[in-house]
Amino acid sequence: MATHLSGSSIRSSSGSHQAPHPPLAAAVLRAASAVPLVDSVRQNKSVICASGAAEWPVPEAPEAPPPNQIRARLPLFSSLPLKMKLRRVSAPQMAHILELPVELLQRIFRYVHPAQVVKYRRVCLRIFSALSTGAFARENLQMHPKLTAAGADKVSARAVKLLLRWPIEYQAAFAAFAQQAAATKMCCGWRRLDGAVPSALGDWPALTHLELQENKLRGELPIALGLLAGLRVLHLNGNSLSGAIPHELGRLEKLEQLHLNDNCLSGSIPDSLGQLCQLQSLYLNNNCLSGQLPPTLGKLNNLRALYLENNQIEGFIPLEWANMARLQIAYLGRNRLNPCLPSGFGRSTHIGEILRHQGFRCALQVYS
Repeated sequence: MATHLSGSSIRSSSGSHQAPHPPLAAAVLRAASAVPLVDSVRQNKSVICASGAAEWPVPEAPEAPPPNQIRARLPLFSSLPLKMKLRRVSAPQMAHILELPVELLQRIFRYVHPAQVVKYRRVCLRIFSALSTGAFARENLQMHPKLTAAGADKVSARAVKLLLRWPIEYQAAFAAFAQQAAATKMCCGWRRLDGAVPSALGDWPALTHLELQENKLRGELPIALGLLAGLRVLHLNGNSLSGAIPHELGRLEKLEQLHLNDNCLSGSIPDSLGQLCQLQSLYLNNNCLSGQLPPTLGKLNNLRALYLENNQIEGFIPLEWANMARLQIAYLGRNRLNPCLPSGFGRSTHIGEILRHQGFRCALQVYS
């Protein structure tokens, strides 16, 4: 009785349906079969599909062929066409893919577009382990240089969308290639991007602009952002980020704009933010921040705009804030702050006048 693959199930010649069989796995088996592969390469036809994925039981893998056989069979895969289509294959070819060594599997799949590799990883455990190494991720991205190419010092929106969905191996490889391509900007606001902020961005020290505002990013801010020594603009506002603000952000000595407003951030404002001597605008409004205002923010001599409203911050306005001479805009309303300002906020201080227009008053004498 012959068995053929149709859709997502195995169909026998008698018409009965058996256990579901993933078309992606079956098509890869076609590539793993020695004779059909040779014929397909000679006819310049593709033998691997690029759609569908499912779990498949993994038999015990046989021993890999000797090295001389591996070297002899490698040329068969070097001429595989890039565009791959679906083929109907028989289920017994499952054994062939388990006979292939990891080197051959990686040689086959490096031609597949990185956007599809994640689907292939779900075929079976053997393919998953072969496609989950950092070396394969770098080799796969090398075969598709347009993804890591930087136009006008900026990576493409498509590449950023894939970056947020890729596993960590691809994220690290992408960051390394972007660094080599002299890309300095990731500007993809209002793109409905979904995912978490990759920790692998810490491997991209040349990044100067990280603008992913008004998307659907979730999760916590990675502490690896503190490794971006050249970062000047960090816009992650208008997402669904949660957790605390990392203290490591205080290492970004060149940072000029820090916009984290309109998220779900919690915890207190880190004292380390007072080390951002180049900071000009700090937007932390519309979050769930609590605790007291850090006195170290008074060291931000270049700060011009400060937005902290609509949080759960409590306590007094620190006396050290009177040193922020260049501050032009400050919104601290809708918090739990004491309306009394320290006596150091005289009418001659600019920030004192700004806060008095918001209902604060100089009525508290501070004793040391």
